[in-house]
Amino acid sequence: MNLNKFTQKSLEALQSAQSVALTHNHMQIEQEHLAYALLTQKEGLIPEMMRKLNISKGDIAEAVLNSIKKLPSVTGSGREAGKIYISPKVDATLLEAESTANKMKDSYVSVEHIMLAILDSPDSSLSNIFKSIGTKNTATPIT
Repeated sequence: MNLNKFTQKSLEALQSAQSVALTHNHMQIEQEHLAYALLTQKEGLIPEMMRKLNISKGDIAEAVLNSIKKLPSVTGSGREAGKIYISPKVDATLLEAESTANKMKDSYVSVEHIMLAILDSPDSSLSNIFKSIGTKNTATPIT
């Protein structure tokens, strides 16, 4: 994965996902963190897409945040301050986003490529959230 091929908004989403994970004392960035970052990005494309699809950005963001709050957290001496990892699911998501950008003949990986990758292969928690809002994803969730 080449982060130099990611747009500024994509990099901002990754940084925001990291901040959300750190705020909740999580050891790694999960798909939920990344989806939440995309859904709440100021002046972002994904919130605008949700609006155009008549999906309440607030409702879906709240559902994703509730899922984030259920993830295990680590505090104390077992955690290195400020150090966080990317989960294998997120790594696969970012690789898929890069592949999607290449297939679409796009030079850069944008937020829509990342969101498409999440929608194509959501983890079980996100899969349930997407089903509850009515997305037409038939992909098997990654477990």
